[in-house]
Amino acid sequence: SSQDMDLELMLPEGFSSETKSLKLNLAGKAKQPFSFTVTTPKSANLSRGARQSAKIIYNFADSWKGDMDVPISLAVKMDGGRMDENLPDFSLTTHESVYNFSEKDPNMVNKSWNGPADLGAKIWLGKKDGKLLLKVDVTDDIHFQKDKGANIWRSDSIQLAFVIPGQEGYWEIGLARLADGSSQIVAWSIPKGMKDPSQEIGLKTTAKVGSLVYEAEFPYESMGFSDKILSSGIRFNLIVNDDDGNGRKGWVQIAPGIGESKNPELYPGISMQ
Repeated sequence: SSQDMDLELMLPEGFSSETKSLKLNLAGKAKQPFSFTVTTPKSANLSRGARQSAKIIYNFADSWKGDMDVPISLAVKMDGGRMDENLPDFSLTTHESVYNFSEKDPNMVNKSWNGPADLGAKIWLGKKDGKLLLKVDVTDDIHFQKDKGANIWRSDSIQLAFVIPGQEGYWEIGLARLADGSSQIVAWSIPKGMKDPSQEIGLKTTAKVGSLVYEAEFPYESMGFSDKILSSGIRFNLIVNDDDGNGRKGWVQIAPGIGESKNPELYPGISMQ
């Protein structure tokens, strides 16, 4: 004999679905697939992480009830040949992007975030001639970088990460403009079997009044990229560290998972055509 199962979909704030409930009729030992089509918010909030959860509540013949969490992984689609100056792929200019160590301490108000002129960033990604391109335009009222090598994260710098399908582990790479104006590239995390790409990555930094522009090129061969892989999708995350001369105050971030802890599952997906 067959039995009815009722399913109800509960979504995070801002997500929607035209269908939020289903009724399935299941015969003994039978399997029946089901699906819900979910629409993401027009401006998906990545500040809480790229992985959020929906909940499906089930009721089987009024005798077996429960619920289960279903992960929702957010991804950003982008045109790899565009890199339009007026249309950054990510803008880290609001309080939601900020992680600040001193914000809740009234004795440390001088180290709190004071708006995008204090620290903010616009980020572009693209591809050309077998290279993944990255441009980051950082607004920062005081540029300060006293460290070198693996310690560049302690002062003004960029930490970025990639998760590439088929690789064991993830990339975490640092970019910095040192006190003498030279560029520094550091690889903190390298997938198993891959080589340190620091000498292969190109980095140019341009200092302006109140801002610093980073332009980096990541060769496909050194990182394991390809046009097909970028089209299918990878995970990407980035933070910009801030130090005004009295120690690292915090950072702005696309999503959690780099600065406060290491969790690649929180990185948003990107699909580049």
